[in-house]
Amino acid sequence: KPANIVKVTIEDLWKLIDMATSAEDDLETAIHYTLRYAAPEVVHAAMSGTETMVCSAAFDMWSFGVIMYEMYVGKRLFDESLHEEEIVSLLCSPGELQLKGLRNVEPNAARLISKLLVKDPTERWSANKALNSQFFRHRDDTTKMAGSAASLQATMHTNFTSIHSKLEQVLDMQMTTISDMQVGDLVIEIDLQELSPKVQPCLLTEHEVAGQTFNLVNGRQYLVIINLFREGGNMPNPIKRVNKLTVNTADGLPLQLLPKPTPASSKKPLPNCVTVSALFNAADCRAPSMSATTKWPDYRTVNLEISLELNSTQGKDVVLMPALYFQVHPTESIALKALQAKNWAEDRYMKLAPSTRKMLKGMIVVAKMATKAATGV
Repeated sequence: KPANIVKVTIEDLWKLIDMATSAEDDLETAIHYTLRYAAPEVVHAAMSGTETMVCSAAFDMWSFGVIMYEMYVGKRLFDESLHEEEIVSLLCSPGELQLKGLRNVEPNAARLISKLLVKDPTERWSANKALNSQFFRHRDDTTKMAGSAASLQATMHTNFTSIHSKLEQVLDMQMTTISDMQVGDLVIEIDLQELSPKVQPCLLTEHEVAGQTFNLVNGRQYLVIINLFREGGNMPNPIKRVNKLTVNTADGLPLQLLPKPTPASSKKPLPNCVTVSALFNAADCRAPSMSATTKWPDYRTVNLEISLELNSTQGKDVVLMPALYFQVHPTESIALKALQAKNWAEDRYMKLAPSTRKMLKGMIVVAKMATKAATGV
């Protein structure tokens, strides 16, 4: 999926990240997927209650096809308005998807995408077949223009050398990335804290399409806290510092945030963690979408541009741009207050000793039921 593809600007390379759930071809593994980029056979297996399945490179070829479609067409393969169950139905029902967006796409690209987005994995193009398609070949007219066999041979040799060099570069990049990720993934954790009228975590809720979303209340000041650490434990952190933070919205101006040391009260005891914080007020984005109230299932998307300096490339920035999702509220409703209270109670409950937790379990369950009954959540 796009969130797992990053551009390393100083090397001018694209890399895959988040290998924690990767697996080798033909090995059985637990099912993990993101619905909008998952192959139909994976979704079908998950919907039937299967917890594991044998991995296949065909899964990735479908995902590659979805990303290509979205890049060339400029729209999601599955419209943002579609609910999760509707996407599942489209993926699992008989018949191929209607790829109407390919009508105005360059023919070689459209053909490749249509061959990748085939529901039957045995009929879907493999990586080898895709690489041998017209899309990846040099599309000049050298063959027709060549005046001699020697000229044609020289041209073919040049083209082959160029392609071979690019493939070696991709393979080297892949092996380096996998090796690095096997040691321990670099994790970016982003938290929001309300600063007024009282200091408390910004409420996170689960959205069926966007996943975790922050609940913003208009007019409130927030503190963005960014933690960067290695998932593998006490591994060296490749990041030296965070130099710049920029909030990008679809309909507003880029908003520069000033990175500052994270307050001691908000720091987490994470090994080799690089952490910064910055004040954030959604109104400063000058984006109408960030002040307009959202109604379910709508949500707002914000890209947080994080400029990092690595220990290995001092003086040069690497840019990461994770997406954050928001529900916008005009005021803090009773339902939001109830959810905040519920989260606070559960957090306090988890900090109790196991023996105390056992004694209070019945009380906590009763409190949860009372909250649900009162708020309809």
